[in-house]
Amino acid sequence: MPILVDQTIDIFCEKLERVDVVGPNRRLIFTVTSVEAPDCSNVACKLILPADFMAQLAYMVAGADREKIAPELIAVESRIAN
Repeated sequence: MPILVDQTIDIFCEKLERVDVVGPNRRLIFTVTSVEAPDCSNVACKLILPADFMAQLAYMVAGADREKIAPELIAVESRIAN
């Protein structure tokens, strides 16, 4: 099935501010620096993902080879991470 990447908007984020536990899922909260007050941040995006997908996401972001690193080495947090 083709992925229609161009049918949604891109959102620039500077920082992963927090990861919350939402039942069996994780809410990732991304922020950007406020234009009006540079010492403050605005929430740019809140993304909810299944907790068991987080290990796969870590591999994808790191560009790691799953053959060289065992998935068991990546622990899925069962509490609020930040």
